[in-house]
Amino acid sequence: MNNTQQHKLKRSMGVWQLTAFGLNYMIPIAPAIIFGLILKDSGGTVALPYLIACIAMLFTANSYMLMAPKYPTAGSLYTYVSKTINPHLGFIAGWVLLLDYVFIPTITSMSAVAFLLQLVHFGNFYLWFIIFTIGVGVINLFKIDFVAKLGLILLVAGEILIFYGFFIWANAVANKNIGGGHLLSVTPFNFNSISGLSQATSIAVLSYLGFDAITTLSEESIAPQRDIPRAILYSVLIGGFTMFLTGYIGMLVIPNWHNFINNDNWVNTTLFYVSKISGGNIFAVCYTIGFIIAMAIFNIVATTACSRLLYGMGRDEVLPKPIFAHINKKFHTPDYNIIIIIVLQLIFGLSLSIQPISNFYFHVTPCKAIVMPHIIITIIF
Repeated sequence: MNNTQQHKLKRSMGVWQLTAFGLNYMIPIAPAIIFGLILKDSGGTVALPYLIACIAMLFTANSYMLMAPKYPTAGSLYTYVSKTINPHLGFIAGWVLLLDYVFIPTITSMSAVAFLLQLVHFGNFYLWFIIFTIGVGVINLFKIDFVAKLGLILLVAGEILIFYGFFIWANAVANKNIGGGHLLSVTPFNFNSISGLSQATSIAVLSYLGFDAITTLSEESIAPQRDIPRAILYSVLIGGFTMFLTGYIGMLVIPNWHNFINNDNWVNTTLFYVSKISGGNIFAVCYTIGFIIAMAIFNIVATTACSRLLYGMGRDEVLPKPIFAHINKKFHTPDYNIIIIIVLQLIFGLSLSIQPISNFYFHVTPCKAIVMPHIIITIIF
């Protein structure tokens, strides 16, 4: 027997570890990145776009929940399309998903380093980017149960920070009379037009992308037919609730957003502005640190998902099997894939700015939403 046959991925993940994995990919603190953009496009609401996006993404989540028990393998979308439609289309779907898993961690690494430099004030972007990317990436070489436990611990810590932020914001509204002093209000649901709301919702949808990464762990789940669908549903609902609250309470703090919406820096850091005026400089720093940690967690789970997708494609020999289907004897992880992903992130991050990478991603992402309905149509008919 060859190396690939002897050494397989280790089944050790339960439903809550899988749920944490999906939530970490979705990034509970994701609104910190695009809050201002959603607010600007909608003309006054962030909560409503996140709510509509959550409802819409439940349909896509249902697609994955139907397919995961049917094909419980690490190939995820690549396997689903290959088995139900055509192997060639599956190959294309796999590459679309790979671009997502490679480009987004690169963007979040660059964003995290930009915020990190505001705190440490020494070193340069390239040095910290290399340290951050390699340091976070190497964690994936260890056993999946270690990565899962770390992700669960950091997720709990992140959620505590987020809900502490909700408390700070709500307390500021109630006691400092910020935003009129009322916690129950229709103000967070105001918007200018249906077209603006639709455009804002299309941006909010990006925060939900990531629950699909749970399916890449099918071969490391103890009971994939049962736990993968549950974890997908839990992650979307929990993430949606958190993001909706962020949009609702955040808008209560800043009813005077019209005065700042044309300031690009304010738009890009809206929630840090919210944190500062509601909790002071100390809380703003804590929120920034939480943001950096969240980006690190995201990169860990994104690299994990990408390496498993490559493993599935390598095992099916659509990619060179000796490289992409290789499993480390000690840690039972696809180590070659992880190293390749780290190298790709370094190349993109050190040679390109965040703008062209982001533009490319925003053109690729809609492809994922197009592929899944075809899978459901195939199942039905």
